[in-house]
Amino acid sequence: MVFLALKPAAAREAIDLARKFQCSVWVASNALNPEEFQHLVRDGIKVTRFADSLNHASSEALAYAVATVEEHHPNETIWIQHSPEP
Repeated sequence: MVFLALKPAAAREAIDLARKFQCSVWVASNALNPEEFQHLVRDGIKVTRFADSLNHASSEALAYAVATVEEHHPNETIWIQHSPEP
């Protein structure tokens, strides 16, 4: 199981699950700052940070991100954050 988090709150939730279930988390660049990311890596969390923000990303950009995750985690279920805009 792999989580793709686009926003900070979702990243925190996914990271909590990753700690508990040893799953992987991919986050948009705006979901974790570089220092938070490095701290998680040092703690052994399986987290990958995209170079780009995926907030308000086009459907094509999001599809590319999912394809990238699929490439690194073949045959795994990918859970993608979705939350309606306020």
